[in-house]
Amino acid sequence: MKRSASLSSRRALVEGLESRQLLAGTFVEQNGLLMVEVESESTNGWTRVTSPGGYTGSAAYQWNGPDHFKNGGTAILKYDFKINNAGNYNFKLRSYNVTNDAKEFNDIWVRIDGGKWEKVFQSRNKQWTWFTRREVSHGVYDNEWTVNLGAGNHKIEISARSNKFIIDRFALHKSGVAFESTSIPQSSTTSGGGTANPPPTTPPPASGSGSIAGYLFNDSNADGVQNGNEGRTGSRTVFLDANRNGKLDSGERSTTSDAQGNYKFSNLPIGTYYATRVFPSGFKLSNNSVGYVTVNVASGQNVTGINLGTTDGKPTTPTNPPPASGTGKISGFLWNDTNANGKLDGSEGRTGSRTVFLDANRNGKLDAGEISTTSDAQGNYSFNGLSYGAYYVSRVFPSGYKLSNNNAGHVSVTLSASTPNIAVNLGTRNA
Repeated sequence: MKRSASLSSRRALVEGLESRQLLAGTFVEQNGLLMVEVESESTNGWTRVTSPGGYTGSAAYQWNGPDHFKNGGTAILKYDFKINNAGNYNFKLRSYNVTNDAKEFNDIWVRIDGGKWEKVFQSRNKQWTWFTRREVSHGVYDNEWTVNLGAGNHKIEISARSNKFIIDRFALHKSGVAFESTSIPQSSTTSGGGTANPPPTTPPPASGSGSIAGYLFNDSNADGVQNGNEGRTGSRTVFLDANRNGKLDSGERSTTSDAQGNYKFSNLPIGTYYATRVFPSGFKLSNNSVGYVTVNVASGQNVTGINLGTTDGKPTTPTNPPPASGTGKISGFLWNDTNANGKLDGSEGRTGSRTVFLDANRNGKLDAGEISTTSDAQGNYSFNGLSYGAYYVSRVFPSGYKLSNNNAGHVSVTLSASTPNIAVNLGTRNA
């Protein structure tokens, strides 16, 4: 009897915790950022989960009910918020797809101020991600869902869509305002009397640790990958840029690359990190334009391949040594990469009658003297009779679009006696 009473008491306590609203009131935007933990609202049919680790706040919510692909309005989570600084805000959702399929089990419905239910999704799997896209119409997607919000009170509603999908927190942020760090607290709220409540204290991260490793290299052609003639750089400082200001500040973890350019950070608590290095004057990271690489570390996860390239950012016409005698071919096809994953999927069409060119000076423009051709009706193109050597394949993009294969804007290839014919397929995505 005592044991039964104890179990009943524990069950009542758990049920009370499951149903509680963690921070009642209206969340308040400050300095262009609103940050909300989903568990601030009672579950309303969602399941409160603490696995996988790496969530923020006290838990995450998972939808374990049936799919609701046609319409929103099931198991609605409601969040009131107040905007102090009117303007355009980007909506971002931190989420997790537990399956091996990056294109399923990956979406929810969201609406703002009672408007249209919008399909919001990601295309990652088995990792926490802020990657968020909105479906504008079938096969057409926004890379940023931007909404114009006036000063005053508003409401966001989240509705179940895909079974198994996990959501952690969401942000509304103005362009240029940092939001990705898991150390950013939930926004404060106002109570009914208008008094500001402080943000909740973030609990210690889930137990466990992992590591981040990679190497440094001189990226002379600024394509974001190490090529055969590009050397690694030893004895350089690598650091985890917690505040993402591009500087090694007091308290930030750092290490030095070895003679082969390798580095490693061990015993890292679960969380999100921003890997970069100390650059010489006039140089910068070649991997992307933000100046760091975002890395999510789960319990026991050893993340490798975080290789950091250094460039001066100045495109130059390649000066190749005299090539071995012989000619080769570069061929491939063009396609609309609607989900921006760098590969042709079943629903994505090829694009014909588009200009493809070899960007000798890598400036992203078709200049006089550069070799070009036009894709056929099936999107195919070919450059024949090319002398052995290095080439930079790109295409002329419509305004607002760019290459989906990488951030460099071209694909680097080298024709030689051992690789005389190379296939290069070019995807197009919204910029």
